[in-house]
Amino acid sequence: MRLRLALMPHHPLLADHVARTTLRLSKPQCDLESSWEEEDLTKATIRTINLVYAETAAVGKDAGDNPHRVSHLTAPGFCYVFPLLKQGLTSSTARGNEAMMVNGLAVISQHAALRGQTQDLFAPDQLHPQLFPIDQMFRLLIDLIGNCLLSCKKLSTKN
Repeated sequence: MRLRLALMPHHPLLADHVARTTLRLSKPQCDLESSWEEEDLTKATIRTINLVYAETAAVGKDAGDNPHRVSHLTAPGFCYVFPLLKQGLTSSTARGNEAMMVNGLAVISQHAALRGQTQDLFAPDQLHPQLFPIDQMFRLLIDLIGNCLLSCKKLSTKN
């Protein structure tokens, strides 16, 4: 929980939502604050993934947005959000909510395309592709494609 502000300094409120929802999805053995569990976990997951999308991938699509606003997460910030995306997109919730699935995939797609600045040798490159969980991202996409194909096959045999 304490890492959230260090990893997502431009998105403190979003970092809090991500931390709480990810912890709840992990089903920890310890007791959580009762206020965290007021919202249904399915609704919280959908809302949080849609918030991540709105703060990152959807930014810049509106003409009125500030052009200097940081819309993406750094590699460490994305690594912090990725467990939420993975658990949320592979849950039964995702099967019933196509918009959340599309938004989650858009966040992954945007961050997979990021490339850092290699000209400055002394500045830490927080967008270098090696810092992103590429292997886990591919495994997630393969799982989602496999599940989608399985669902499509089941639907086609019903008709």
